[in-house]
Amino acid sequence: RTSQRLVPIAGALVVPAVALALYSIIGRPGLLDSGGPGHLTNQQLRQFAAMPPQQRVPALEGYVRQYPNAPRAWALLARVYRDDKRYGAAAEAFGRARAAGRTPDARLTARQAESLLLANDRRFTAAVQRLIDTSLQIDPRNPLGLMLSGHAALTRGDNETAVERWQRLIEQIPTGDRRRRLIEGLIARARDEAPDQGSADASTPGRSAAGASGDGNPAITVRLELSDALRDQVA
Repeated sequence: RTSQRLVPIAGALVVPAVALALYSIIGRPGLLDSGGPGHLTNQQLRQFAAMPPQQRVPALEGYVRQYPNAPRAWALLARVYRDDKRYGAAAEAFGRARAAGRTPDARLTARQAESLLLANDRRFTAAVQRLIDTSLQIDPRNPLGLMLSGHAALTRGDNETAVERWQRLIEQIPTGDRRRRLIEGLIARARDEAPDQGSADASTPGRSAAGASGDGNPAITVRLELSDALRDQVA
């Protein structure tokens, strides 16, 4: 298992920062392997996780060059790229992990969509939308797929679909969980806005889809970084 290095929390629901804040209910994608050549064991995963970042990337890159059909290694490398904000490389690596896997994986597909979204300045391009749709075709309850699908709907002014996606997501979160309040806030915003107000300018990097009513309120993104002592203790 790998540890999450950064836990972003969106104070103003910046797309897709709320999706990232919900990482703990999304799970760790792509850590199942076929057991074939290049199978990455749990012990090897721990060894890679213990490496300093400057050593981990070349070590993993060397591993996937030797074993290009090892989905677990590709998924781990994708997460490392994503943590380093190398979003284009992360999207490609998640794609390689999907291709090497035995069966379609909704989590990997959604993570590839998220990485591609970030690589494209948070624009919901046709390629991003296809990946989101595919993740939900594989698993209609996939949390990240539902979160991104709701944001995509909101950017095009389809508040009704956004609410439907987020309601399906909130059903998976226990009552009283702080993450549930985040989704409830999204739903409330989508319901209060007129359809023409819910559409964010998809070409504007970092603009909040939920707060695109033109009121001029600034969006604030807060990033929380865990210490080395705590990283391995967080799910």
